[in-house]
Amino acid sequence: MYEPLKRILAEIVGCAPEEIPDDAQLTLLEGWDSLRHLELILALETEFDLDIQAEEIRELVSLERIDEYVRARPGMSESRGRSGAG
Repeated sequence: MYEPLKRILAEIVGCAPEEIPDDAQLTLLEGWDSLRHLELILALETEFDLDIQAEEIRELVSLERIDEYVRARPGMSESRGRSGAG
């Protein structure tokens, strides 16, 4: 699942997906701020057909935590996403 998440993050921060480590902490990414965080939330909602609640937004602070969150949603699997197979 990390690959689609890395692609989304890379688009937001303006780098190549392979430059984002598996243990990425969002606040440590160059140029990360609250606006980028909101961009990420909107992208996740669109890509994975999610409705992320306001109280959940502040929990999504690492690639690992985002992956766990997406996988925990009903009907999600490793390959699901609008641009992936599934």
